[in-house]
Amino acid sequence: ILSGLGEAIKVHYLDPLKRHENIEQDYQLALCNQSAMEQLIYKSLLIKKDIIQQDEFDKDYRNIMNYGHTFGHAIEAVTDYDIPHGIAVTLGMKIANELSNNLGLLPEKELKDMARLLESNSKECRFNLIGKEEKYWSALRRDKKNVDNRIMCILTEGYGKMKKVPIELTDDIKSCIIATCS
Repeated sequence: ILSGLGEAIKVHYLDPLKRHENIEQDYQLALCNQSAMEQLIYKSLLIKKDIIQQDEFDKDYRNIMNYGHTFGHAIEAVTDYDIPHGIAVTLGMKIANELSNNLGLLPEKELKDMARLLESNSKECRFNLIGKEEKYWSALRRDKKNVDNRIMCILTEGYGKMKKVPIELTDDIKSCIIATCS
């Protein structure tokens, strides 16, 4: 359930139409009420449908659906898939948000606002990068979306404002990722 909710959180954070405004409340209700869960799934599918309709063949805009996935896929690989996909994506969104803030894209207030729900959804599943750094960097470098030596990431400037950013794994970037995963 938490894995699926991770994907629901993701699409709500992607939405420029501000359907994310009630996501924390909807999330809490969905955890204890089947009807609320169905409504959250329905809203999530509407957002996903809107994104797909804008870029049916995944040429540009639809790339935002990879928000959290670059870092999440590497977490899955490092843990031999012990961390479910949606939780790994939740952790990946936390990393993407911290990097976005670190690079001056995401204001501190929105970082904290977004972090509350991401923390709620991942609190039962911790990932510590210490001792696994080289395996993690290697997994990041293998991502199919990468170009040259740059990792293609979807970072954020805030709710509904995603941006495809090529990053190099500099010491500063690595430090930010390690700090987020500790």
